[in-house]
Amino acid sequence: SAVLISAKEQADLEGLLDMYAMGIGDVADFMQALSREHSALEAANVHTVLANGPLVDSVVFQLRKVQAMLVDLDENLEVFDVKLRHMREDIAAIETSNNTLDRQAVNNGKLLATLEGLFEQLKMPRKMQSTLDNPNYERDLDAIVRAAGKLHQRLQRLSPGHPSSMSAHLLLLSVVREARYAAEGLAGRFVERSVGHLRALLNQATKA
Repeated sequence: SAVLISAKEQADLEGLLDMYAMGIGDVADFMQALSREHSALEAANVHTVLANGPLVDSVVFQLRKVQAMLVDLDENLEVFDVKLRHMREDIAAIETSNNTLDRQAVNNGKLLATLEGLFEQLKMPRKMQSTLDNPNYERDLDAIVRAAGKLHQRLQRLSPGHPSSMSAHLLLLSVVREARYAAEGLAGRFVERSVGHLRALLNQATKA
């Protein structure tokens, strides 16, 4: 450790060195004198340390406080690291959830578009329904034949087991079943009117 010396002690040491440099005294005397000065300096340093005991205690106390603060800081950093890791895990979970929601939104959009297209297909065309519900065989026979052909195709798509029918999953939907019932009802009414019209024609032909 560094040796603390006073100005006087430094001057005395410099005097001894000057004496040696000038060749006064032999080496043994110089070494003895230097040893005495060193012992005096060591004693002076011990005295200085003892005299400044309260200051030393204060420094030691402050060092211990700093050490305790460093220990607390290290513990806080560990806690913060754990919280930060959990936060990152939560953020990753939220991102995964958001990605799942985005995919669901895209799939729902596609499903909605498919269902809207399906509903358009299931709607009964008003012109076809009007033509078959109120057929005028003398004036609109061609239109009646075309409407009856479209109704037949419609029933094939809505009927289970037919080669041109919709997917079995779609046929289970209530809206599809309702459309089939409506088409079957229209077909039944048209057949009944057509049969009645044919009977009337046969009666007329018989009377003639």
